[in-house]
Order: sequence, then structure tokens, then C-alpha cells
Amino acid sequence: MRSNIVVILAVSSSVLALTTLRAEGAKEAADSSQHSRSFAEALAEAKRLGETEEGKAYDEEFGKVAGPRLSDAVSECTKNLGPRVNFEVVFVFAADGHVEQVLTPSDKPAAKCFGDKLRDLQLPAPPHPGWPLLFTVNISPENAPGILALNLKLMEGGTWEVDATISRAFKFRVHGLLSGEDFDLTVEPEDRNAFRQIAIKDQVWASFDGSKTWKLEDAKGHALAQRFYAFVHNPLRTEATLPALEVVKQETRDGETWMQLRPKVSDKKKGKLQKTEYWIAISQDPKRNGVRRYEGPVTEAGHENEPLHCVATYQPANDKTTQPPANTDALSEQGSTPSASPDAKFAADNLKYSRDFYSKVHFVAIANLDFGAAGTAQFKYDRYPNGGPERIQTGDGEFARKDGKTWLKSNDWGETGKPVDAQTAKRLNNWIGLIDARLNGEPASKDPSEGATVLKFIGKERCYFPNSLARCGSARAMQR
Repeated sequence: MRSNIVVILAVSSSVLALTTLRAEGAKEAADSSQHSRSFAEALAEAKRLGETEEGKAYDEEFGKVAGPRLSDAVSECTKNLGPRVNFEVVFVFAADGHVEQVLTPSDKPAAKCFGDKLRDLQLPAPPHPGWPLLFTVNISPENAPGILALNLKLMEGGTWEVDATISRAFKFRVHGLLSGEDFDLTVEPEDRNAFRQIAIKDQVWASFDGSKTWKLEDAKGHALAQRFYAFVHNPLRTEATLPALEVVKQETRDGETWMQLRPKVSDKKKGKLQKTEYWIAISQDPKRNGVRRYEGPVTEAGHENEPLHCVATYQPANDKTTQPPANTDALSEQGSTPSASPDAKFAADNLKYSRDFYSKVHFVAIANLDFGAAGTAQFKYDRYPNGGPERIQTGDGEFARKDGKTWLKSNDWGETGKPVDAQTAKRLNNWIGLIDARLNGEPASKDPSEGATVLKFIGKERCYFPNSLARCGSARAMQR
């Protein structure tokens, strides 16, 4: 297999290109009397013999010595040639490893420039005197997917510090360490207390009091931890299907080459798709190569059509490791409940949060009603925010309405359908009224003789509804 060296370079002031440099060696070089042979002959021989084990080994030696200089050399020799450049150079190495001859096409001045800049290379002794090595430069914005895939692969083996803000109707920050499938992440919802999760192999610990105490999590806790890990790890997945990308910019930051990648989007689709952008950093230290910034959608299983927006930065942190917490004593059930009875205030605060939250997202309620001797009813109610469509699915059909208007018997969210009769419309509206009443904390009965409604706190547990960050507890409404 031929070895590849990847280098990033600038092509004009605003366009970034990817250069794939291929070094190929020959199994057996011709004697020194053939050093003046034409470029075409040398090229053919290098290609024909470039798959030998000796050739592959000498390719690696070339990469070690020439690697730190490749980006600058290619950049300087191609800076005025536009976004696409392709040329080949054959270096011929003498018995002691110095460059004896540089062969280039006569119509490729960039190739000659590049060869001249590396003419002073000194490698170890080649397998034979007069050893030819082919170096190919292929610059094109379309090479962006290859460099992204390579850098994502490189990131799998290191430790990376991530700091991400994720938002849709709500906003939260996730920051900490990623190390393969292990992680140490702190989650900070904008209007809730922060919590921290550490996962190492098949164990997950969580702390909800500023890392003072920790609890070894059960299966539910594992699923929760994986959810937040996925938000910041999904942009780095090598197996993910990526959009068609192109390189749009390159700049130098602290001695590293950074390049900006964006999807190829036609004018017709602009404005309809959520912005996606990668910044890739290339360093002389391969351990620092990788994605440094991502902006774009992230999704979770079951909610692929409801993406959240993620802005994340990644920094190499190979001097850090993911460690288990020092104190892993399990919290007792008593210790996990509030220190004071929250009752009315707890209920009021959380109901307000729920109303605010569900007014901004796709809201789904599943209800089971028991009317005693009159029977039971089950239904699912969907509602989109900002006056969006509503839908009720029940045993006798599917119903929808748009803009709060006429209910239709419809299986396409009210796009088509037949208006329902007055009795059915009243029943559907009553069901929605029951759902809204629960969110508003209204009494289940309007009879004043039954007294006021009091919410009694009966327990608390950590649970996170899909696509929300709502902490939840259990409360029971009582008439008195």
C-alpha cells in the first residue's frame, strides 16, 4: 500500500485547498549513468515499482524528514495558481541519502519550484544508489471530505477538551473531557443546577452537588449520560454520514494551519438548512490534528427531525486523563430529597417551567382517563409551538386542526380531511382543556364545596424527558 502525507495550504487569500502528497519508492534503482533519464521514464519506473516493501519504508523516511517543510513549500510554489493544482516531482537520492537529482515536467514551473525548495533534503541511505521517489501534489477544494475523515480518525485515540453550547427552545452548556468512549462532562442548563457525569468503560458516576458527592448510576443513569455525551461526540463520529463539504478558507493560528469546511449548498436550499461548519487544525504534531470547532445540528435517537443547534470547540488535552471520582459513596434516598418540604412552591416553580418550556417545543401528552362507570379513554395529543398544528390520536381515529380552527378527521396533520361533527369537536376540545389544566395547576373539580386544590410533594427522582432538560418530581393534587 502506498503511503500518504496530508498537508493543508492556501490557494489565494481566501480559498483553502487540501494537498495529498504521495511518496512512492522503487525496488531497484538504475545505476548512476541513468540519472539524466527523462522525467517520463523516471515517473513510469517509480509508479511501476512503488509498491515494494523497500519503497514503502523509504516513503516513511521521506515523510519524517520532509514533513515539517511540505506545507510551506507547496503553499509558496502554488499561491498564484488558483484553486486546483496537480503536478508530480521525482527526487533521486544518492547512496548517502542526499538529493542527487530533481526531475519535473518542463511545463510545470510549480513542480520545479517545489523541487528546488527541497533539494537540500538529507535522508538515510536509500536501498540502492540513485533511488527515485515520486511526490504528487493534488490540490482541490473537493478534497475536503478526505481531510475531515482523516482528522476525525486521528481524534479517536486522544483526549480532547470540549466546550459546547446546545440550544433550541432551551439552552445548556456541556464541557469537559472526551477520550474515546470515556468522558468527564459537566452539564449546565441555563435555568437549572449543573450536574457532572464521569463514564469509564462500563461504569458511570453522577454528581448533582458540585462534585461533593457521587453516585454510581444504574441503567437509567447510563442512558442519560450517553445522551449528553452524544450531543458533543456526534460531530466527531467517523461512521456518520457527512454532507458534501468544500473548503472555503484557511488561516494560520499559533503556528497551526486551520481550514474552514462548509457543505455545498445550492442557492435554492440556502436558508432552509441549519448552518453546518467545521474548522480543522493541522499541526506538525499529529496528536494536535483534529476538529477544533463545530457549528451545526445535533440530534438524538427518535428525534431526528427535531435537531438542536450546537456550537462546540475542541482542544487537544493529551496531558489529561479521565479519572473516576474520589468519593463514590451512594447517596441515600433521604439524602437525595430536598432539605425542606417543597410542596406548593416546588410545584408552582416546576409547573411554570413546564408551561414555558412546552410552549416553545413540539409538545406531546399521552393521557389515560378513567370515568368510573362511564368507562375509560386514551389519547395522544401533539401540539407545535407558535400557532402550529395540533393532532389527537385516539381509538376511533386521528384528528387535526391548524391555527386553532376547525377539527378535521385527518391523517396528514390537517392538510386534508373532513370536518368533524359538533359533539366530536367538543370532546376533543375538552381533552385539550384537561391537558392544559394540569399544566396550569388548576383544580380537577370546579365544585367550591370540595375546597382548594393543594399540591402535596410525594417524591423526587432524576428523570429527563426526551428533548428537554426538565428535572421532575412527583406531586399529588388533593382537594381540601
